[in-house]
Amino acid sequence: IDYTLFLLSRYLEDSKDKNEAIRTTVQNAGLVVLLSGLTLMCTFLGLCFLPLQMLKSVGIGAAISIASSLLVNLTVVPALLHTRLGNWIVRKEPDHEAIPQEEL
Repeated sequence: IDYTLFLLSRYLEDSKDKNEAIRTTVQNAGLVVLLSGLTLMCTFLGLCFLPLQMLKSVGIGAAISIASSLLVNLTVVPALLHTRLGNWIVRKEPDHEAIPQEEL
Protein backbone atom coordinates (compact mmCIF):
# COMPACT_ATOMS: atom_id res chain seq x y z
CA ILE A 1 0.00 0.00 0.00
CA ASP A 2 2.85 2.38 0.79
CA TYR A 3 4.36 1.97 -2.67
CA THR A 4 1.01 2.71 -4.30
CA LEU A 5 0.46 5.82 -2.17
CA PHE A 6 3.97 7.03 -3.00
CA LEU A 7 3.38 6.57 -6.74
CA LEU A 8 -0.02 8.28 -6.59
CA SER A 9 1.30 11.23 -4.58
CA ARG A 10 4.06 11.75 -7.14
CA TYR A 11 1.47 11.50 -9.92
CA LEU A 12 -0.69 14.18 -8.31
CA GLU A 13 2.28 16.51 -7.80
CA ASP A 14 3.02 16.53 -11.51
CA SER A 15 1.23 19.37 -13.29
CA LYS A 16 1.73 18.09 -16.83
CA ASP A 17 -0.83 16.26 -18.91
CA LYS A 18 -1.93 12.79 -17.86
CA ASN A 19 0.38 10.70 -20.06
CA GLU A 20 3.44 12.78 -19.27
CA ALA A 21 2.63 12.71 -15.55
CA ILE A 22 2.39 8.90 -15.58
CA ARG A 23 5.65 8.60 -17.52
CA THR A 24 7.50 10.94 -15.16
CA THR A 25 6.06 9.19 -12.12
CA VAL A 26 7.18 5.76 -13.27
CA GLN A 27 10.62 7.00 -14.30
CA ASN A 28 11.37 8.83 -11.06
CA ALA A 29 9.29 7.32 -8.27
CA GLY A 30 9.27 3.90 -9.93
CA LEU A 31 13.04 3.64 -9.56
CA VAL A 32 12.77 4.50 -5.86
CA VAL A 33 10.03 1.90 -5.37
CA LEU A 34 12.04 -0.73 -7.25
CA LEU A 35 15.22 -0.16 -5.25
CA SER A 36 13.31 -0.10 -1.98
CA GLY A 37 11.54 -3.34 -2.80
CA LEU A 38 14.72 -5.07 -3.90
CA THR A 39 16.42 -4.01 -0.67
CA LEU A 40 13.58 -5.45 1.39
CA MET A 41 13.60 -8.66 -0.63
CA CYS A 42 17.33 -9.14 -0.06
CA THR A 43 16.88 -8.45 3.64
CA PHE A 44 14.11 -11.01 4.04
CA LEU A 45 15.95 -13.56 1.91
CA GLY A 46 18.85 -13.12 4.35
CA LEU A 47 16.66 -14.85 6.93
CA CYS A 48 17.19 -18.04 4.93
CA PHE A 49 20.73 -18.24 6.30
CA LEU A 50 19.55 -18.50 9.91
CA PRO A 51 19.32 -21.96 11.49
CA LEU A 52 15.61 -21.77 12.42
CA GLN A 53 13.20 -23.25 9.86
CA MET A 54 10.42 -20.85 10.89
CA LEU A 55 12.54 -17.81 10.01
CA LYS A 56 13.47 -19.32 6.66
CA SER A 57 9.78 -19.74 5.84
CA VAL A 58 8.97 -16.20 6.93
CA GLY A 59 11.84 -14.81 4.86
CA ILE A 60 10.79 -16.61 1.69
CA GLY A 61 7.13 -15.70 2.15
CA ALA A 62 7.90 -12.04 2.79
CA ALA A 63 10.24 -11.86 -0.22
CA ILE A 64 7.58 -13.38 -2.49
CA SER A 65 4.90 -10.97 -1.24
CA ILE A 66 7.20 -7.98 -1.77
CA ALA A 67 8.02 -9.20 -5.29
CA SER A 68 4.32 -9.45 -6.12
CA SER A 69 3.73 -6.00 -4.66
CA LEU A 70 6.50 -4.59 -6.85
CA LEU A 71 5.05 -6.26 -9.91
CA VAL A 72 1.60 -4.80 -9.26
CA ASN A 73 2.84 -1.31 -8.40
CA LEU A 74 5.17 -0.98 -11.36
CA THR A 75 2.81 -2.43 -13.98
CA VAL A 76 -0.84 -2.43 -12.93
CA VAL A 77 -1.00 0.95 -11.16
CA PRO A 78 0.37 2.97 -14.12
CA ALA A 79 -1.87 0.99 -16.49
CA LEU A 80 -4.94 1.74 -14.35
CA LEU A 81 -4.10 5.45 -14.34
CA HIS A 82 -4.45 5.44 -18.14
CA THR A 83 -8.02 4.09 -17.99
CA ARG A 84 -11.33 5.57 -16.93
CA LEU A 85 -10.97 3.67 -13.68
CA GLY A 86 -7.82 5.68 -13.05
CA ASN A 87 -9.77 8.89 -13.59
CA TRP A 88 -12.27 7.69 -11.01
CA ILE A 89 -9.62 6.66 -8.48
CA VAL A 90 -7.52 9.82 -8.79
CA ARG A 91 -9.19 13.00 -9.91
CA LYS A 92 -6.46 15.26 -11.10
CA GLU A 93 -7.48 18.88 -10.83
CA PRO A 94 -6.39 21.23 -13.62
CA ASP A 95 -3.46 23.49 -12.87
CA HIS A 96 -5.03 26.81 -11.85
CA GLU A 97 -1.77 28.74 -12.20
CA ALA A 98 -1.59 27.88 -15.91
CA ILE A 99 -5.00 29.55 -16.53
CA PRO A 100 -4.62 33.31 -16.93
CA GLN A 101 -6.80 35.32 -14.56
CA GLU A 102 -9.09 37.93 -16.06
CA GLU A 103 -8.62 41.45 -14.83
CA LEU A 104 -11.67 42.88 -13.11
